[in-house]
Amino acid sequence: MKTGLRKRLRSLDVHECRKVCKDCQAWAAVVRDKALAGEAKRLRQSLGKARDRHVQNQWRAQLGLEGLPELPPVVPDIQALDKVIGLTPEPSQDQLLSALLRDHARARRHYLAVRGLKHPQAAALHELRKEVKHLEALSRWLGAEAVADGFKDLAAKLGDDHDLSLLPGKAARRLRRRGHKAIRAGLKGCLGNKAFSKL
Repeated sequence: MKTGLRKRLRSLDVHECRKVCKDCQAWAAVVRDKALAGEAKRLRQSLGKARDRHVQNQWRAQLGLEGLPELPPVVPDIQALDKVIGLTPEPSQDQLLSALLRDHARARRHYLAVRGLKHPQAAALHELRKEVKHLEALSRWLGAEAVADGFKDLAAKLGDDHDLSLLPGKAARRLRRRGHKAIRAGLKGCLGNKAFSKL
């Protein structure tokens, strides 16, 4: 677990480093490690603006909107997080399973709150995405690869929804709403009544 995270972190790829930060935040929540959570949050925030601007411009180009000025390239400062990863205890299988059950129950409550809505609010789906990313990491660490892949696919759809919600104009709104049918299907598959049969 540590070896894989550190290898991905040391690639210095901004997108990959942000994904490592999210995984570390899920890990920190399991073992209740404030140092790991803090360093993961710090690095993720330092990389966020450049990543967000790049993604916004990709969507703007697709929608025929004028692009925003690109921000200067960022080189991830990974030293502090890399060190904390080495010092943090890896979670046991029991800890991972308990965290998965707890987080799945919380995500399911949020899913039930939006299940009947044809076009849920962007903020509600964004909160669900954070929980789904944690569930993806926990499932993968437990060896449930198919389940983790389902969460990964759902998180990508929810990420697109969030990015589109930040853009102006009717075209972005229409494209966002067009993706809601697939999001509802993904939520049902990952958090619906039969989801636990896959675990």
